Amino acid sequence: MPKAFDSTENWYSSIVESLKPPNITSSNDKNSLPSLIYTYDDALHGFSASLSQEGLGILEQTPGFVLAYRDTILKLDTTYTPEFLSLDSSSSILISAEYGEDVIFGVIDTSIWPESDSFRDEGIPRRKPTRWKGRCEGGEDFNSSMCNFRLIGATYYNKAVASIIAGNYVKNASYFGYALGTAKGMAFRARIAVYKVSWIGASSSSDFVAGVNQAIADGVDVISISLSNDDEELTRNVVLEASFSAMEKGLLVCVSGGNTSPDLGTVRNGIPWALTVGAGSISRWFAGTLTLGNGMTVVGWTLYPGEAPLKNLPLIYDS
Repeated sequence: MPKAFDSTENWYSSIVESLKPPNITSSNDKNSLPSLIYTYDDALHGFSASLSQEGLGILEQTPGFVLAYRDTILKLDTTYTPEFLSLDSSSSILISAEYGEDVIFGVIDTSIWPESDSFRDEGIPRRKPTRWKGRCEGGEDFNSSMCNFRLIGATYYNKAVASIIAGNYVKNASYFGYALGTAKGMAFRARIAVYKVSWIGASSSSDFVAGVNQAIADGVDVISISLSNDDEELTRNVVLEASFSAMEKGLLVCVSGGNTSPDLGTVRNGIPWALTVGAGSISRWFAGTLTLGNGMTVVGWTLYPGEAPLKNLPLIYDS
C-alpha cells in the first residue's frame, strides 16, 4: 500500500475514483459509474467493484494490479449425523474435545432460524470467548436480541447448516412425523457466528469473500462453507482462495464436496488445505405405503407429510 494512504480502503477507493470518466453528460452515464462494493484484507488482498469494460481496461494498467475476474454465482450444497458416525454423548472423542466448548464456528450460508430450539444456550458458559470480536447485527425478520451465548454473531452480505454443527439437543424432532427422534449438534457446547451471503438460493462470489473476510477478522476457529464454484481454476475460484487464506491464519476450513453426481471428476472443493466433506449415503430412508385395490401393498420412498386421502385412483406404471 502506498504511504500516502492510511488504510487499504482509502487506497482502493482512490483507485476506483480514478477510473471515472472526466465528462458525464447523462443520468445513464452516472448509473454506469465505477463504484467500490467491498474491500478485503483477510480472505484476500483486494476489492470488488462495479466497473465497465473500459474501466477494467484502465484498471489493468494500474501499478500493483495482479488479476481481475467477473463476479460469479456460487451454488448452495446441502441431525442424524452423530449416530451415522457411531458417536454418542459418551464417545471418547467428544469427551476429549469437551463437546467443542468455546470453539467458535463461522458458518458461511443462508442464515438460520434463531427461534429453533437447536440454538438455545442451556449448558453454555455465560460469557463469550475474549478473542471474539464480532457482533450480532439485526436484519430482515431478525432482531439482534435473538442472539445469545450460543448464537454469538450474525452478519449479512447482500450487495440450515449451523444447527448441524453446534446445535443443542432437541427432543421429538421430525419431518411431519418422519424420522422422529432427537436432533443433535455435533459440538453442542460450541458457539455459532452466522454470515449470511446467500439470498434466494444463490450467492455472489463478492458477498461470499466478504463473509469469509469478516469471519477471519471476528476471530472464529472453524469456518463452514456449504457453497461451491464450477470454476476449478485456482486463480479464479474464490472458495479455494479464501479457504487458503483462512488456513494460513490457523483456521480449520470445512467445505462441501458438491451435489453433482457420483461420476469421476465431479467433487467440488477438492483441495488439500481444507476438510472436504461429502456423503455417499445416509443410514435411513423415509417410506410410504401404497395399497392397491387387490390388497397388495407397495413400499417406496416418499416425503409426503401425513396420510394421503386419495382413494380409487388409477396407478400408472412407466417401464
